[in-house]
Amino acid sequence: MPDLKRYINKLFHNDQGEEEKHEPTLEEKASRSMTANFSEHMLTTQQMAELYPQSEINVESPNASNGLTTEEAKRRLEIDGRNALTPPKEVSSWVLLGRQFLNPFWLLLIAAGVLSLITFFFDTSVILNLYVAFILFIIVIIMCFASFWQEKKARNAVRGFQNLLPAFCSGVRDGRECTIAAEELVVGDLVFIRSGARVPADVRILYCSGLKLETSSITGEAEPIEFTYQPAPETVSVFESHNVAFNGSFCIDGEGLGVVVRVADHTVSWHRRVVSIHQWACDAWGEVRRAACI
Repeated sequence: MPDLKRYINKLFHNDQGEEEKHEPTLEEKASRSMTANFSEHMLTTQQMAELYPQSEINVESPNASNGLTTEEAKRRLEIDGRNALTPPKEVSSWVLLGRQFLNPFWLLLIAAGVLSLITFFFDTSVILNLYVAFILFIIVIIMCFASFWQEKKARNAVRGFQNLLPAFCSGVRDGRECTIAAEELVVGDLVFIRSGARVPADVRILYCSGLKLETSSITGEAEPIEFTYQPAPETVSVFESHNVAFNGSFCIDGEGLGVVVRVADHTVSWHRRVVSIHQWACDAWGEVRRAACI
């Protein structure tokens, strides 16, 4: 029994030592990956027009662009699917709670508790073994309920992000402005961003006038950011370029016109939000483990 206790203490000590090592967080890794895979923020209007020829972007006067034809938009919608976020898989609370007990860390504590209980039955004079088993079981139960609550909260946060998406937006198709259902937007569509509206997809700005967006739920910026249509240098990430309006951003002032470059689950903001929630859940899990070690 003492050997088992020393083993558990050694395991805790090693885990804590590993946690102290500085490693990039999931959010940092994801940001680097997304920046590496995103190039539209570095392109000029001319290059954007060449990249999306069927959008018929007017380089000299983007507001006079023709946009996609209705037929082309329907064709892309059938191929790429609707601009809707995939909801998290529904799992009952009981199943979610049961999964917490299957974690190897908690299984180790349960095994230690069972061994302590068996040892007590062999020698009932050592009451300490019974106390150890009881404490371990209580720790597992409390911590599993804590991790269950954290995961439940994270799942609700993912669902809540879907409420940031607008139902309709103003866009350009067949050479005229029209109202488009946000779920029917496709890559290459030209959309207007105006005061009081949310951005329905990831949009590379082609023209803007005093455009300010609130992006705190995506980038963490507390104050509204003024956007531009100018290309960013290669050393600047898409999050700092301020010429790509992310899905779910809210327009505070001004207006702009841009081309849709990402939709649905492929949007940068969606990936960043999911990774942030996952990182937050992992941090919470680390706190739970440290509390158990104490």
